Amino acid sequence: MHIPDGLIPFSQYILYWLFIFPPVYLSLRWARQQMDEVKMPLLAVLAVGLVFMKFARKNRVVTPGSDAGDASIGDDDNSNINNSSSSDSNGNGNDNGNGWLSEERDWGTPYIVETRDLTHIYHSGTTTALDGINFSVNPGERVVLLGANGAGKSTLFKHLNGILKPTSGQVLVKGQPITTSNIKDVRKTVGVVFQNPDDQIFSPTVAQDVAFGPINLGLPPDRVESRVKWALEMVRLTGYEERAPHHLSGGEKKRVAIAGILAMKPEVLILDEPTTGLDPGAAVRLMRLIMEMNKNLGITMIIATHEVDLVPEFAQRVCVMSGGKIIGEGTPMEIFGRTDLIAKTHLRLPVVAQLMTKLKEAGLDVAMELTVDEARDEILRVAGRRE
Repeated sequence: MHIPDGLIPFSQYILYWLFIFPPVYLSLRWARQQMDEVKMPLLAVLAVGLVFMKFARKNRVVTPGSDAGDASIGDDDNSNINNSSSSDSNGNGNDNGNGWLSEERDWGTPYIVETRDLTHIYHSGTTTALDGINFSVNPGERVVLLGANGAGKSTLFKHLNGILKPTSGQVLVKGQPITTSNIKDVRKTVGVVFQNPDDQIFSPTVAQDVAFGPINLGLPPDRVESRVKWALEMVRLTGYEERAPHHLSGGEKKRVAIAGILAMKPEVLILDEPTTGLDPGAAVRLMRLIMEMNKNLGITMIIATHEVDLVPEFAQRVCVMSGGKIIGEGTPMEIFGRTDLIAKTHLRLPVVAQLMTKLKEAGLDVAMELTVDEARDEILRVAGRRE
């Protein structure tokens, strides 16, 4: 696969130019008759075109632009995507061989992402979507934001890489508040995969869509090609380069969206309701992929979900959201051990936990377990069949 130098996905701008070409054409015809007065209309038309293109690129959240000489992105064989302030003078934060930073990195703060008293109010002050959120994530951690629809999970995510600005409070990435001066570095560090992959995928082919981010980082064609190949291998979509995204299944589209983020080598991957719309098999495969990326690449994973059954297998820590607030935080066992807390979120216990509760109510002296394997071992223990 070869990606031409300076490739910009055609479909991104085609609609804009369909509107812009007619006035350009008419202006040029008119210019042939009135050359002395042609400058203003041409400039106006070109300005409109530039505004549309700027808007399109700005709203491609997962692919922030960067100068070709940006020192925060190194060669693919020895990449360190952290900016210069992210490593200490002793060399902590060295490449671990996969393009990510090692666990020895030292940023002067234990958190890679943090919010402090974060509040966000929508609709001219009538809807408080986030109310004093204090949220933090350690490097390499797997965190679940658990809550019903409308709890504020997606709004919180959109603050973590600068899509939304707080009404009050702070958002910090690697210990630094998000500002207009560091927003590009923030969006290279924190990648977001939205609930609907069609909101992120718009290029004619899979390869072009995955290449969009590296191209806008200013990488040369050979490195863009290398990034695309690597990202597709990571999500097990090798051979899909020339496929049209709109012909793919829901699970495949999710993986294309993830590959588009991976191609920019983020340190934090945020996934909003990753299993929505997937059949059970596709959901299991996607969650295994996410776990592997966390384990093998050291990427910090934050997911939002209301699917309680996937939480015990995935999460190291759970933050429960309701009404724009975090109302509980702990391990999966701690969270699901509080039935009052689960009731406030209008969710339920995982199926395995429900089974163990019913067995206990029936008189069996079983401990609460959350995963199938743990429940099997506990039941065998009580039945006297476990060695």
